[in-house]
Amino acid sequence: MTMLQDKVIKTRTIHVCVWFWEDIDAEEEGVQYRVYVLDGDFMWEWWHPECWEAVKRVPYEEVEDGFCTGTYSRGGVEYKG
Repeated sequence: MTMLQDKVIKTRTIHVCVWFWEDIDAEEEGVQYRVYVLDGDFMWEWWHPECWEAVKRVPYEEVEDGFCTGTYSRGGVEYKG
């Protein structure tokens, strides 16, 4: 995987956070936007800034094969349940 972009931006439309699986409202400040190449295809995801920081705190072994979106709390590393 090649990371091409990782920056905080202001959204123009509603998006869904892949970590928390709830809306990131239009015009919300500080949303992480990632663009990367995976298997030759461009990919992008939207994250709340605190969720982006949370994924960095999760042990790699827990997310190396991916994770189910919406299983974590907003900005946290605890499972929702």
